[in-house]
Amino acid sequence: MSETKTINLGNGRTKVIEYYPMGGCDVIYYKNNQLHREDGPAAVWYNEDGTIERESYYQHSICHRIDGPAVIWYNKNGTIADESYYIANRWMRKSTFQKEILKKKLQLIK
Repeated sequence: MSETKTINLGNGRTKVIEYYPMGGCDVIYYKNNQLHREDGPAAVWYNEDGTIERESYYQHSICHRIDGPAVIWYNKNGTIADESYYIANRWMRKSTFQKEILKKKLQLIK
């Protein structure tokens, strides 16, 4: 059975840590009961040895990140095993993601 610790961060934000009996834990951030974090990944899964297994970026429970991959899987040695790119919960290839971001930047210049 896992153990859960909830930390109130203020302004409707909470951090939930779930510890597993065999080791490892999940750290999940919420804002107003939605998976949400603006200054880092909203969900981080740790292996038994403390290394990061996976991290995911969410805003308002939508998988979203505009400055890199929204989901990152790691090898045991800390190197990146795989990455997934999402904008507003829409998965896309890295090349499509880069084009979308460039398009948004050009729109800001106009």
